[in-house]
Amino acid sequence: MNPQIAFMNYHAHRIGTAAQRHGVPAIEALAAYKEIKEKKGKKEENNHE
Repeated sequence: MNPQIAFMNYHAHRIGTAAQRHGVPAIEALAAYKEIKEKKGKKEENNHE
């Protein structure tokens, strides 16, 4: 298994459990997490220019 995929699955599981604890649907929490990751990725790309 790709280590990156394993890492993402691990985070998905953690986000899912945290979301349940706070009464938020896991799918919504994951979507928000992906948005944040994408924004961070774009910021990092901009820093390298």
